[in-house]
Amino acid sequence: MSFRSSFRRLSCESEGMILGAATLRNLEILNNQTDGGLKGSLLWVLDHTRTSFGKRLMRNWVSQPLTHPQSLSERQDAVQEILESPSLTLSSIKSLLSHLPDLERGICSIYHKKCSTQEFYLISSGLSRLGLELQALLPAIQSQISSALLRGLLLDTPDLLAPAHSHLKVLNEKAAKSGNKTELFSDLSGFPVLQERREQIQTVINEIQDHRKEVRLTLKTPALDYTSVSGQEFLIEVKNLRSSTVPPDWVKISSTKAVGRYHSPLLVERYKKLLQLREQLLLDCQKEWTNFLDQFGEHYHTMKRAISHLATMDCLFSLAEVAKQGDYCRPEVCEGQRQIMIRDGRHPAIDLLMGDHNQYVPNLTELQVHVKALTLFVTHYPPLCELERVYPEHVSNFHMAFLLNEPDINTDDGEVQPEFVTFLYQLTEGAAGRSYGLNVARLVDIPVPILHTAARKARELENTVNARRRTKKLLSDLLSISDRSSLMAWLQSDSSLVQHQENTQPAISE
Repeated sequence: MSFRSSFRRLSCESEGMILGAATLRNLEILNNQTDGGLKGSLLWVLDHTRTSFGKRLMRNWVSQPLTHPQSLSERQDAVQEILESPSLTLSSIKSLLSHLPDLERGICSIYHKKCSTQEFYLISSGLSRLGLELQALLPAIQSQISSALLRGLLLDTPDLLAPAHSHLKVLNEKAAKSGNKTELFSDLSGFPVLQERREQIQTVINEIQDHRKEVRLTLKTPALDYTSVSGQEFLIEVKNLRSSTVPPDWVKISSTKAVGRYHSPLLVERYKKLLQLREQLLLDCQKEWTNFLDQFGEHYHTMKRAISHLATMDCLFSLAEVAKQGDYCRPEVCEGQRQIMIRDGRHPAIDLLMGDHNQYVPNLTELQVHVKALTLFVTHYPPLCELERVYPEHVSNFHMAFLLNEPDINTDDGEVQPEFVTFLYQLTEGAAGRSYGLNVARLVDIPVPILHTAARKARELENTVNARRRTKKLLSDLLSISDRSSLMAWLQSDSSLVQHQENTQPAISE
């Protein structure tokens, strides 16, 4: 039985490292663990993107970090050039990304033919504008930008966006924004069916307009013209005082106290034909609109690639902004070396949350592996610290450094105060001497009376346990005594027993 299809590689060159849900949660990559919000997470620190599609790509970047050294180096080169380049070209490109619609979801909606004419015009006009403006910047890009990643993205994008301009120029902007599909296409040379239908409609309208001459002669009204009321067109309006001049075969459509409105037999027949042609035009326009979206959809993958380039640029600008604000240095990636060395490292989220007046204490980190696998094990069980004594060459104990401010044990009201711990955020050799859970309780704002009671109970329990341990040790040592000299040495080692001996003067015999 084969289970090969059930397994997935943890990383690959195209995707990067795959981080599990537990890792994303525990490292607070996408959300903090306090309230599940964005603030305080790594994504919150790094995401200064300007576009919706850039935000989605940044989320992918932080949840699937790169592992290939060359890809890392190319991204670092791009960020460094954005930071250090004096050229205004990159600033111009950055400004192009502002106030863009969600192009990625827009072309997806177009591809599946779910978009309206308004949405299509918004997306296609945005793509066309970007393509034309980037095309104008090509000479500056070729001469001023050296990063291979930036050059590849910017030089490739204008050609990928070219189809958007060709589709946009056949549209009537006003009709597209109003949703009028019958007037949507300004150039009908590519739509012969619509052109023929329009000609048929115009022929009928011309016949109706020419019929006015006959109507004027019949009613002896040289200035008569058609009127439209409540959606009914080409109405012949006659005052009721002159209703006797209306031929009997005319059809009354509507009337008021003052006038009557009629259609002649020719108007009845031609107007019916006109309505049929208009209805057919709507069907033809819908069909041509669907075909038009299909034609645009043929360029979906090239458009998606162009938008991916724009999203990458947005993310690179975001990383450059973070690097500039946080005064970060460029890490050196050493291929083939299994080590992590950090000098004066800072936690990006905590450092930002603490602000300028309460700076984060920098850390020194050196993790090197030569042969055996490196394992970092965090425990609250002191007996496990004995592994260092048993396996001194393979196991070492470390703890996070802190300052302990011991309060007065007895206050004015007799309450026991818990210790106050100041964390230094530095990894220090050796195991921690004890647990400081009450300080954690203070950090989460447990009420003070509860802290005092807990401190008193903890002190009582600690004294009881220590007394039991001393008694057990004394009894164990006493049982091991076999002669008078050993007994005297044991008595002298414990001052309390010596004092007891002086007071009671017991008889001692072998």
